[in-house]
Amino acid sequence: MTISSKNKTRIQILLILGSFFGAYLCFSLLPNVFEIWNARAVDQLFILRSSSEKFQPSYDSTVVHVDLNNSGIQRLNKLYLNRSHYAKLIQNMDAMGVSAQVFDFIFASRKTNENDNELIHATQAAGSVYFGLAFELWENEPSHPKPPLDKNVLSYLDQTQWDVSVEGNPGTLYNGENPLITYPELAFSARGLGSISVEFDRDGVLRRVPLLVRYQQAYYPLLPLRVICSYLNVSPETILLKPGKHIILRDAKKPGDETITILST
Repeated sequence: MTISSKNKTRIQILLILGSFFGAYLCFSLLPNVFEIWNARAVDQLFILRSSSEKFQPSYDSTVVHVDLNNSGIQRLNKLYLNRSHYAKLIQNMDAMGVSAQVFDFIFASRKTNENDNELIHATQAAGSVYFGLAFELWENEPSHPKPPLDKNVLSYLDQTQWDVSVEGNPGTLYNGENPLITYPELAFSARGLGSISVEFDRDGVLRRVPLLVRYQQAYYPLLPLRVICSYLNVSPETILLKPGKHIILRDAKKPGDETITILST
């Protein structure tokens, strides 16, 4: 018994369609299992890319990471830094002429007047310092009652919200709730604050971050996005957001270069 070429083609198409349907059914019925398997497979592709000189992303020496190591702790003879140490660091970095100083954490409240005043004055004098803020991230509008915010916190959030152009459904973005910001007096002295809120995948691995968080119908940028927009002289009004696709930074201009358009996915 022989099978005609037409029937062979039909069988092949049915097998392909059946495979796609089976895969879809598996992802639908057991998402916790198959999403993790898929994510880990993607992880291996990134590891493979990093191990190959041909596929490695180009290194940009514009960004430098400054950390406190063991030798620094020994020279300071202190395990923990106070606000005065941060003030001195900001002054030293400013004297070096850096374009931006980015602290990816939150000074949530005052500690001592003297040290905090030093930090505020150093931040204001440098004019290039960024700190963090955070939100509780929700995929949908939160339904629980909202705790009252300090009026100074509300004032800062109102004055620094981003009004970006949106094409598409903003409901796919994370909603922010219960904001925690660097305390207002220091925040107003800084160049800006940016979100450091992240959402881990089901297996506890951080693979992606929300570039914009929606809070009370306004938008607040991820800390690196906040910094790069200042560096490229991009105002919020010139940003185009297409939820689920990309963010376009229109009229972006690197210092000393011509205007360019940058897409962030």
